[in-house]
Amino acid sequence: MHKDLAELKKSLTIVVSSDIGIEAHENMVSFTMDTLGDNEETIGSFLCDCKAVFEKTKPNVNMTFYCWLDELAGQLRVGIVSRGHAELPFRGNIRSLTLTAFCKSLTMGCSGVYSGQEKLNVWQTHI
Repeated sequence: MHKDLAELKKSLTIVVSSDIGIEAHENMVSFTMDTLGDNEETIGSFLCDCKAVFEKTKPNVNMTFYCWLDELAGQLRVGIVSRGHAELPFRGNIRSLTLTAFCKSLTMGCSGVYSGQEKLNVWQTHI
């Protein structure tokens, strides 16, 4: 098991709140990109394993697991919010990608924000 996943499994606590900002902040975890590998398959596997840890830890509430690249910080960020919020906690525009397309954008170090479309690339899935 990836050392970051082992640490996540040990320390993850999920907060549920009517305030999406509180949920987003409390349920966000960051990983440095250089520890995740440099190919789509390795990154995809890590994200699926990460999702499984969140899914196993979450309370009995329908939630959305999501991730994005903070390009300026060089970090992959993952989080979870209740589906009752009906949206993700981003102020700007997002572009929802499949896992494969998202992993490809990560290997290029592209968050989408600084591209021509100026939309944050996000992979999300219900858990």
